[in-house]
Amino acid sequence: MNIAVLLPSLINKAPIQVAKDIVDKLILEGCKVEVFYFKDIVELSFNCPTNKISLLEKFDYEKYDVIHSHMIKPDFYIWFHKKNINSLCVSTLHNEIDKVLNDYYGVLISKIFTPLWVMFLKAQDQVVCLSKFAKNHLQKKHNINNVT
Repeated sequence: MNIAVLLPSLINKAPIQVAKDIVDKLILEGCKVEVFYFKDIVELSFNCPTNKISLLEKFDYEKYDVIHSHMIKPDFYIWFHKKNINSLCVSTLHNEIDKVLNDYYGVLISKIFTPLWVMFLKAQDQVVCLSKFAKNHLQKKHNINNVT
């Protein structure tokens, strides 16, 4: 199976470390993985090819069985390019969207970006949450049903 992983950057912080763990496990399972990232911060190395791209830049989507995104910028990318993507699109959601945005950026940013992020997630074929609490929150508060 060929999998593209979309990340905001390769910064050495928890969400990217989780993505790296997923990539490492996929490679151990025999998958061919390639990582694409947007911001030029490279603090982690991956055991697969990595490519810096822009939000408007397309890559060969047909080469991948799954395109797996993490965080708002990669989820936006999928939403923006979805009409050109036939691959299965999966997002891993690391936390409760509105709470995290509020904690990091304040109420105003949370009120603006939470509905946008929810819209981006609805373009995904599947959303994977790291906890049952996050799954229930997405389903009940944001009406996203393609959650596991």
